[in-house]
Amino acid sequence: MSAVRPRYVDASGEPEVRARSRRMAATARGAHRVLLVLALVGSVHALFLLGVETWRFVGERHAVARLQGQVDDLQGQAQRLQQVIDHGNDPVYREELARRQGFMYPDEQRAVTQQPPASSAP
Repeated sequence: MSAVRPRYVDASGEPEVRARSRRMAATARGAHRVLLVLALVGSVHALFLLGVETWRFVGERHAVARLQGQVDDLQGQAQRLQQVIDHGNDPVYREELARRQGFMYPDEQRAVTQQPPASSAP
């Protein structure tokens, strides 16, 4: 009986089945490398986007806090102005506002006093 020889033989003398399996293994290794590189690049990209979004979030929080402070200041001003409007016809209130601005009656005299400087030595 004669030995069974493979039907197709490549240039190196090996059967085509072995050569095909080697090519498939090389292709699989190449595919794994490509997938690994894509996974690494995707991970780096995701981390970068996470950092950018965190930076944006912190910036927005600071902007909201700053704007909230401005809103509080404006609400305080609005309350003070409403107080002026509410007491606009009250002569005592109007006199108090005028005195705060430095006005005085013609027959009054102004007395300016100076506070003694705070002693720095105990």
